[in-house]
Amino acid sequence: MAPGKRMARYQKATPSPSPPRPQYKVPGRKPKQHKSCWEPTDLQMGSIPENSSNFGQRGSTEKEAVALLYQPRMGNSSTGSVTTKKELSIKVTDFFDYTVYDSVAGAIPQDVTHYSWNCNQNLFNNAPTVPGDLTTTFCRVRDVCVWVLPAKGFSTEQAATNGNNAEGMFTVNVQAPGAALGFGRTTLGASEPALATDTQVTNVTPQFDTKWKKVFHCNLQKTFQSGVIRPYFRSGGGAGTAATQCLFSMSITDSTTGKSYLQATDTEELKIRVKVQLTIDQPISTFQQADLSVYKNEDFTLPFFSQNGADYDGTVASYVQMDLKGARDNMR
Repeated sequence: MAPGKRMARYQKATPSPSPPRPQYKVPGRKPKQHKSCWEPTDLQMGSIPENSSNFGQRGSTEKEAVALLYQPRMGNSSTGSVTTKKELSIKVTDFFDYTVYDSVAGAIPQDVTHYSWNCNQNLFNNAPTVPGDLTTTFCRVRDVCVWVLPAKGFSTEQAATNGNNAEGMFTVNVQAPGAALGFGRTTLGASEPALATDTQVTNVTPQFDTKWKKVFHCNLQKTFQSGVIRPYFRSGGGAGTAATQCLFSMSITDSTTGKSYLQATDTEELKIRVKVQLTIDQPISTFQQADLSVYKNEDFTLPFFSQNGADYDGTVASYVQMDLKGARDNMR
């Protein structure tokens, strides 16, 4: 037997490659990707320069990479600290009754109601003893929403026919007033007319299960962000009134005639309840106070009692620095 054939006799045959296993795809499921037990993160990869070893025995290190080794990963690298930085986002809800009767006007209905807000106030004033100029903030309204309460769709009186609900329907006309200040003008005139910006008209029908009907929603930040249209502030009212901003003006009219829905003399004593919700941007003033105390004695077990020193006098209003950290529901 030839040597070549003898070697081929005892040589193991190379197994033929097995056909690939079919891949079954399940709809909505991603195939599993096997990962190693440990993978370096970006922070770990960036902590060692690319051209240098861990022990510094070979390669060279660039100046930029060396600078990154000592750069702080978190926080501010400058000296000092910032303790007051954020502003509060406060939601204010208010209710009032829409009426048209005015004893001075007599038979003329006062059917337009203007809702205003004083921006010169501090809803987070924790320093009542500090002078006002140190706690004065610009309390800005960012967003406003208005709801009305519809009329009932039926009457529970014994003689009521309940055959016509047209009288329970009314139309709510709301607009956000603005002003146009040309070049060189910084204040409004005493009788400067308000110009309508965001106008919304909503028909409100009577309901069996009475619920609040939203009739107005305006993002004042978006409406006045261009600077071409300015918010409408009061002018000519004396000191302290220039920060009063008119947020919206509303009128409730008849849906068929467009005239006042309520009678001028209010003989029916009908009132329409209105709900207003404001989103406020309230800055935290630089000077804040909190009631606290620092007391010293000789015993760890008696925090409020003296042994040989002065007696404990209680907490006093002290200067502190505050900042907003978040909203929580830990006491619910």
